[in-house]
Amino acid sequence: RPINARVAEQRRVAGELVYHKIYVIEGALMR
Repeated sequence: RPINARVAEQRRVAGELVYHKIYVIEGALMR
């Protein structure tokens, strides 16, 4: 269970980073 929770946490953080990166790129393109 702890391992699965750790993997889930890493996936969540990675997802947030990807979302933020896309948000920044789209923001730059909009300019």
